[in-house]
Amino acid sequence: MTPVPKPGSHHVAAEIVAGALLAKGFTNLMVKLGKEIAERGVTCWINDVRMREVLVKPGGGKYHRESIGRARRLMARAGVIESKRIYPQHIPDGAKRHTPHGTTSKRIMWKALGLRSPLTRGDRKLRLREQRKEDVVSSEAPRARPRVAIPPELAAMLTGIAPSADAPRVRVTSERPIHREHQVDEKTQRKAAEARQLLEQWERDRNRGPP
Repeated sequence: MTPVPKPGSHHVAAEIVAGALLAKGFTNLMVKLGKEIAERGVTCWINDVRMREVLVKPGGGKYHRESIGRARRLMARAGVIESKRIYPQHIPDGAKRHTPHGTTSKRIMWKALGLRSPLTRGDRKLRLREQRKEDVVSSEAPRARPRVAIPPELAAMLTGIAPSADAPRVRVTSERPIHREHQVDEKTQRKAAEARQLLEQWERDRNRGPP
């Protein structure tokens, strides 16, 4: 009879954390998040976007990145995990490479759960090496540039100023009144000035970032 392999201490830790969070009434998403953090070992520094690829809904879908972030923050406020923000170009706890886009360093607060970590010393080192290797692969993957939406009123104004490729060209002759041309130029310049003001204000608001 083939002996059943003994689960690693990180698997045991994950199951213990999941049971404790369920007993305390945490949501399904929070239980899965805590379980994943515990299975990563002492610390977990994968960001919410990558965590979205790991956690699976009961129906097989993916959780929204903001839902994962909200669950993580609520768990940190409850004291069951520690979640420390790591800014871009800084090195997370336990990592050897800086994070180009920023992340959070997370760990289970075993005392707050009234438990003791079952992680062995060897398993801690193993999980740390595996996470470092995974972090190298993910950092080398191409990252798509986020699309920035322009406010509708600004887009409409810019569209009104820009020449249309489909618009027929009108030949201007000497018979056209000069004052009419001056009025058109002044109107265009005024719209361009208003569009520049809106664009500058939008850039300032966007660069200011979230509160």
